[in-house]
Amino acid sequence: MESISEEDAQAYVLDELAAGYSRKTVKDCVTVLKMILRYGERCGLCAAPSWNLRYPSGERRPEPEALSPEEARRLARWCRENFSFRNVGIYLSLSTGLRIGEVCALQWKDIDRDRRVVVVSKTVSTSCEGGVSRLVTGTPKTPSSNREVPLTGSFRDYIRPFARVMNPEHYIVSGGPRPVDPRSLRTCFRKVLEEAGVRRIRFHGLRHTFATRLIDAGCDFKTVSALLGHASVGTTMDLYVHPDLEQKRRAVDRLEKALR
Repeated sequence: MESISEEDAQAYVLDELAAGYSRKTVKDCVTVLKMILRYGERCGLCAAPSWNLRYPSGERRPEPEALSPEEARRLARWCRENFSFRNVGIYLSLSTGLRIGEVCALQWKDIDRDRRVVVVSKTVSTSCEGGVSRLVTGTPKTPSSNREVPLTGSFRDYIRPFARVMNPEHYIVSGGPRPVDPRSLRTCFRKVLEEAGVRRIRFHGLRHTFATRLIDAGCDFKTVSALLGHASVGTTMDLYVHPDLEQKRRAVDRLEKALR
């Protein structure tokens, strides 16, 4: 596009909100667009924007998607059979429910092999200041996000050869002394889903898959909330507890048996 009108920008905002992105995410994208146009003005290419955009909050966001048990097994198997440090991060998120920033911030020293847990104490995010994008390592989303998450036996077996030889200070997803940009991991994740023959979901869907499978296995909501690092059980219920039709059928079947 050679020019972007206020109507174009407003249509973009409404389309992204309708697609399920948060108001903050959309506002961040518009901020970057404005920075680009201000740079264009300094170069004599266009006029800086003077938009008055609306960010309605009433749109209903779609429920996050979770992989089926078979899809989750297929993805885990593909990651195990096709080693890369980024695939380790994807497999780790599927196995622990960690957020993408938390996965990118993990160093090998954060895996306690003796206690069989991963220690979550930091997160990586992208900051844009003065037109320059940089990675920032900070504290997790909330105080309750500082947590320890047990590792599955299959994941522990998978990383055992690497954990023995890797520099404890190096980052798991990059394999080096600097963390990976979460955006890069998202791009890799899309390619992995395609190559593994798994339907496309957002990276956050791995977290939803983790929570859904725990609840489906009968885990109590308080424990699920603690594993996810939520401040309250209510957050877990609102965001991740969305029983599918089969779960509803099983619940009704149990009721029928109880009433006989």
